[in-house]
Amino acid sequence: MKNLNLFNAEIPADVTSKVLANMKECHELLKPFLTPLTKEDRRGLPKLGTRTIEFVYKVFEYVQSHPQFIPIGVTLADMDIDRKGREEISRIMMATTSFYEALEDTYMKVGSEFYKSALEYFDTVKRAADRNVPDAKTISDDISIYFKKGARAEDPAEEEVTNN
Repeated sequence: MKNLNLFNAEIPADVTSKVLANMKECHELLKPFLTPLTKEDRRGLPKLGTRTIEFVYKVFEYVQSHPQFIPIGVTLADMDIDRKGREEISRIMMATTSFYEALEDTYMKVGSEFYKSALEYFDTVKRAADRNVPDAKTISDDISIYFKKGARAEDPAEEEVTNN
C-alpha cells in the first residue's frame, strides 16, 4: 500500500513561535496606520476597485495640473497621502496574501492527509470487526457515530478557521 502522507514535515515549535512573534511585530508596526471597520462601515464606504482605479488616478492627474477645481474639504496633500498609503498597503497585502494562500494550501493538505489516514484506520477497524478481532467492534462502534446523519456536532474551531 502506498504512503498516504505526502506532507512529511514537522514544524518545530520554535519556528512557529518565531513566525507568530514576527507577525505580532508586523502588526504592531502597522497598528498606528490601521483603521478597523465595522460591517456597517464597510457597507457605507464607496469602493475603489478595478473599474474605478483608472478614474481615480486620472482625476489625481487633473487635480495636480488644474488645482483650481479642487472642492472645499479636499486637498492635493490629502489625496497624495491616500494614494501613497493605498500603494504601500497594496504591497503589504500582496505579500501577505501569497503567504496566507501558501499557509491555507498547506493547512488543507495536512488536514486532508490527517483525515485520509483516519479513514484508512477506520476502514481497517471495520474489516477487523467483521472478522471478530478483539477490540475492533468496540472501536468501530465508537467512531462510526461520526458517520451517522445528525449525530456529529459541528467543530467550531474548524468553522472559525475556514470562515476567516
